[in-house]
Amino acid sequence: MKKILLAVWLLHTSTSNATDAFDKARAAALTQPAETVALFELQLPELSSTPAWHQRDWLVLASRAYTRLKQFSQAEQNLRQADQLLSAGLSKTDLLLAAGFVNFMQQKYPAAFYWYQCSARFDLPPIEQARVGTSLGQISYMQGDFAAAKIHFEQSLTAATLYKQAALVALLQNNLGLVLWRQQQYQPALARLRQAMYGYTQLQEPYSLQMASLNLLTVVVAQQDWPAFDRYAAGISKSIDDKAPAELQNYLALLQALHQAARPLQPADMQHLQKLAAPLQIPGLVQNAALLLQQAGAGNSITPSPARDPQQDLRLPQLEQHCGPYHAE
Repeated sequence: MKKILLAVWLLHTSTSNATDAFDKARAAALTQPAETVALFELQLPELSSTPAWHQRDWLVLASRAYTRLKQFSQAEQNLRQADQLLSAGLSKTDLLLAAGFVNFMQQKYPAAFYWYQCSARFDLPPIEQARVGTSLGQISYMQGDFAAAKIHFEQSLTAATLYKQAALVALLQNNLGLVLWRQQQYQPALARLRQAMYGYTQLQEPYSLQMASLNLLTVVVAQQDWPAFDRYAAGISKSIDDKAPAELQNYLALLQALHQAARPLQPADMQHLQKLAAPLQIPGLVQNAALLLQQAGAGNSITPSPARDPQQDLRLPQLEQHCGPYHAE
């Protein structure tokens, strides 16, 4: 009897430890992806002996973390392994969304659209539909189709508001603010971005708040409304301190340099601005920086994305059986 109880206790302890590790990895995935990857790699020796759903959850989560670290080959390898597990009858949605994310972050927008559009075909709960719509809107935005992006975001915002999904509401307010900016509707854009900042403040999500804050400053810089910049920048600069991701600090420095530079720009100012913009990698920040540099007359030193070969796109055979012919050209 004691042996049985000991075995049960050990099993419970092992399961509890694995759950704790996964919860820690998930909590760190957005702002500390390296920690998520480290926790995942600690699980690898035992992962194949765990249930299929547990393996899938770890593989998909780690894939997103690898993607944020720009380790795309490893991210895609994880998704291929997760794809092989679908024969166990697992849910497809997480894997579809992760495949879309990995492609989106590589700026492979047609491939990302394929996976997100496929997920939209399934009978998803309203919140998942809203998340897919958000992703489709982000692709439309990055491709310059602002009218389509606005439709996706507004439809998703209606569902997110109805079902009280505060984090998704804040994200969509942020995204709509960017769309309105690109449509030169500056005051409505600022209103949306302030709503996003308020939402993230209430949620205590510092990284998302920092991103929304930088987007608001971007709109102010695009307007060259320097008194407004001074009002907003004081508080925002405090939130983006030396603990913030380096890329966000760098983008803030670019916005501050655009504010401080004399007009018309002198050659030294142009070189300084181009130097600040060159290391940016987050697609949205890269696009914003390019637009602001062009507007200021500083050119665009940001290296364009290399041409993508569709033959090298991520292929997930099990998923593709549910999604129809793969066309990402």
